[in-house]
Amino acid sequence: DEIDAHVGGRAAVALAKLLSDQTRQSPGNDSAKTQIISITHNPAVAAVADRHLVIHKLPMGNSLNGRVEVIAKSVIGAGRREELARMAAGDLAGDEGLRFAEALLREGTLHKER
Repeated sequence: DEIDAHVGGRAAVALAKLLSDQTRQSPGNDSAKTQIISITHNPAVAAVADRHLVIHKLPMGNSLNGRVEVIAKSVIGAGRREELARMAAGDLAGDEGLRFAEALLREGTLHKER
């Protein structure tokens, strides 16, 4: 859970690459791969994921009872790029956030291909 807390910038990108590397085939076992489930608020870590889920918590009924409904939604394509941009810049950077998200996705893809 949030292994990347308090990590940003170059360190977050390096951590993302390390996590990605852990999912590659295990030494001595050509078919076994490691699965990592990471809960993150860091767009660099989310960008290297093979699958990206967004979790929403919605209040149920009377907001005073504290009950919530949890919804997990898979994001792909343009939706994923928009989510990464939101993670990076909120609503502040529009087009710049999207370009940054594209760069993160491109770097994550290139790293996995190496």
